[in-house]
Amino acid sequence: MTGKNCPFCGAPLEPSGARDKVVCPACGKEFGYNTLNAEAREEIDRKRWAREKEERTGEATVRRKRSAVILPLIATAAPFMFVLIAAITLLCTGDALSFTLGAPVIVTLIFTCFGLACAAAVWLIIVVRKKVYNGTALYVSVSVALAAVLALGVVSVALGMRNYGREFDGEYVYIAGADGAELVEYRGELTETLTVPGSIGGMTVVSVEKEVFAGNAVVRSVVIEEGVKAVETDAFRGRSALETVSFPTSLKRIGRGAFADCAKLKKVVVPDGVTFIGSAAFSGCDSLEEITLPYAGETRDKGVHEHFGYIFGARNYDYNAEKVPASLKTVRIGGGKISSNAFNGCAGLTSLELVGVTEVGENAFSGCTGLKSLTLPATVETLSEYAFVGWDSDRTISLPSAFRDVKLVRCTALVIYY
Repeated sequence: MTGKNCPFCGAPLEPSGARDKVVCPACGKEFGYNTLNAEAREEIDRKRWAREKEERTGEATVRRKRSAVILPLIATAAPFMFVLIAAITLLCTGDALSFTLGAPVIVTLIFTCFGLACAAAVWLIIVVRKKVYNGTALYVSVSVALAAVLALGVVSVALGMRNYGREFDGEYVYIAGADGAELVEYRGELTETLTVPGSIGGMTVVSVEKEVFAGNAVVRSVVIEEGVKAVETDAFRGRSALETVSFPTSLKRIGRGAFADCAKLKKVVVPDGVTFIGSAAFSGCDSLEEITLPYAGETRDKGVHEHFGYIFGARNYDYNAEKVPASLKTVRIGGGKISSNAFNGCAGLTSLELVGVTEVGENAFSGCTGLKSLTLPATVETLSEYAFVGWDSDRTISLPSAFRDVKLVRCTALVIYY
């Protein structure tokens, strides 16, 4: 009979995985349980029982730890998944949520659930730290997950709610204001002829806002219906195929760069009711041949940016020659005043018609070498004697008889009074 120790190396025998075997941990030899003497069998049974007890205790501990973590894990995961799913849904649906009455509720739910997820995550960290693991990886993993979901939530809400408070009629996104509708985005199909409506959703359209129709090579003709009062900054910028535009008499304002880089635009008639034309409103219109304006410059009466080239991007009259399109030959001015240097350097003009003008400043027409004749209307009340500096004898000037006593300085042109 074999004793408690291995007969070959003398090491204490240990229970094997099989209940009818024992093994020497030193040399690895196995012996039958029945070959042991009574004392050895008793020792092996004791060791086996102690091992099984330890294993049972360890499994129970693991089960208790798992049970302690389950509840805070569920409490964290549920709102976390809601925020994740809601954010992804918002990204997939674009800004459709913006136009629904339930938009504030959805957004409130998203950030409320994120707050709940953060609170539950703190609870989860406390439990895991106490029961399972306490290390840097725990804090980093939870923080990264929350930060990622927060970023996704903020981005999705920002994109999905970018048009909140606005209306959508199937083609236009617009703001319903006290004075009327402001068009902010066009989502309809573009054709060669584009008609901007004068009313939408039962409201008068008062303005076409920034970049609504910018940058498209399809549209060749634009008709803006009556009711529209403003065409704002860059509204039609870069319409490279645009050849004609029709303004309503209701129009009051043309914003900065509104029709900039419309390289095929040939003729423009700005209504008399317009009181503001922004800088570079028609810059880059390199095919423009004819333009009719209610006045020269930015505004009719404010006395700033009064040079003709301002609407073509000229910072001051020194840039008239550079910025006024070389293709432009015919200009009609319907009123206001022609300030000093207003047309100075506009050598390409061959026809300038002035109607209702009340004042003509010095050097107003200097450098207009393409003009062979010019008639000042009877409405002119003030005429600078330096208005026609540089005009030679091959050219003709027609003046109201009230200016017979005005001697034009450095001007040898033929003057006819009427």
